[in-house]
Amino acid sequence: MFSPTCQYAIRALAYLAQHADDGPVLARDIAAAEDIPQQFLSKILHQLGLKGLVRSQKGPGGGFALARPAAKITIAEISAAVDGTPQAANQCVLGMKRCRDSTGCVLHGEWKTFRARYEEKIATRTLAQLAAIDEAQPPKGRAGRVRPARIRNSSGHCTVSPCV
Repeated sequence: MFSPTCQYAIRALAYLAQHADDGPVLARDIAAAEDIPQQFLSKILHQLGLKGLVRSQKGPGGGFALARPAAKITIAEISAAVDGTPQAANQCVLGMKRCRDSTGCVLHGEWKTFRARYEEKIATRTLAQLAAIDEAQPPKGRAGRVRPARIRNSSGHCTVSPCV
């Protein structure tokens, strides 16, 4: 459901949340820890800065930090900052042009219900919750170990990044 860019943004912000007490963090350190291309991450962090989610500090001891407490930043806010308004909110899941509440396709009701629940969930889940879950995961290694899944729902299905 999240674009790869949004997934990178969520992972980078979760990393900043976990290191909030350490002061500003260099983009290269986030990129290395989260396996995100550094130049791409720099663009994402710049965009997040423009949206008021991160702040940057130049010079010695500089880097990036959260602009607000992690408990005050929702997953929906991160998604909106990176991807804007989701196109799925206004489109038929099957791509039918005439699908409306009055003349819905065969999946219209189910899609509408799913979309509403999904939007409610990401609007109430915070970066602090994500960071707490991620901190409980064992550290990833570069020597052949696969990164553990980030968030699993009550059914055990991954909801943010690819599961292993």
